[in-house]
Amino acid sequence: MGVTPPDAREAVVYSQGRGGLVARNLPLTVGYGLIGGETVAFTVVMLLDFQRDPFTPLAYFLLPAIVWGALLEALLVSGAELSRSRFVVWANAFAPPFRRSRLFAPRLPAVMPFETAQSVVPGIRVVDRKERIYSVSVELRGGERLIVRESDVGSTGVRALLSAWSEWTKRLQAPSAVASAPQTPPLWIGREWREELAIGLGLLAILVVAALLIALAGNNIAGRVAFAALFVSGFAFAVGWILSARSRMRRIIKMREDGPKLDS
Repeated sequence: MGVTPPDAREAVVYSQGRGGLVARNLPLTVGYGLIGGETVAFTVVMLLDFQRDPFTPLAYFLLPAIVWGALLEALLVSGAELSRSRFVVWANAFAPPFRRSRLFAPRLPAVMPFETAQSVVPGIRVVDRKERIYSVSVELRGGERLIVRESDVGSTGVRALLSAWSEWTKRLQAPSAVASAPQTPPLWIGREWREELAIGLGLLAILVVAALLIALAGNNIAGRVAFAALFVSGFAFAVGWILSARSRMRRIIKMREDGPKLDS
C-alpha cells in the first residue's frame, strides 16, 4: 500500500483503489501541465513579438501579467487537490487523500494517527428529507483542517473514516468530537478565509489590469463595450465570492458555538 500505520497490527478498514486514484489524478496533472506549458510558451511568444515591433504599445506588456494571474487563480481555486495521494483508513490512523490541507499549507505526513486529530465531524446535507453524509472535516491539533469528501474517496471511504474514528474513541474512552471541539475559533477558519479572500482579490486585480490595458491600447468601441460588460459581471462575481466567504466564516464560527456540525 506504500504506507505503514503507527501500529502494524492494526487491520486496514478501507483502502482506496489505485484505479480510482489514477482516474482523478491523471486529468488534473495533464490539464495543469498543459496550462502551465501554454502559459510559458504564450508569454515567451508575446514578449518576443512585442520586442520585434518598435511600435508596440507599452500597455500590451500587461498581457503576460493577466495570463500569469489567471494561472495563479486556477492554482488557488484547486488548492489541496493538486497534491492527491492514496486514501487508506486503519483502526487507529489514516493516510490523507491530500498531502496538503491548502495550496500553501505545510505538507501533511503520509500517515496520520488519530491522536493528531482534534475532532472528526461529518458534513451533512438533506436530500429528499433524509440526512446524507457527504464529507468529513478532520480538524488537526496543529491548527489545520482537512476535508475528506465523498467525491474524493467515495461514500464507503467517508463512512470508513467516521466509523474508525468512532471505534477508536470508544476504545480509549476519549471524549466525543462534540465535547472535544474547542469553543474558540481555531486557526484554520482564519486561514481558509484569507485564502478565499486572496482568490477574490486576485480576480479583481486581473480585471483592473485588463481594464487598464483596454483603456490604454484599445481602439475598438464595440470591443470596449463588450469588455465593460464582462468587467462588471466579473467584478460582481469577485465581490460576491469575498462576501460569501466572509459569511461562511461567520456561519462556521456560529455553528461551532452552537454545535459540532461544520460547514465545509
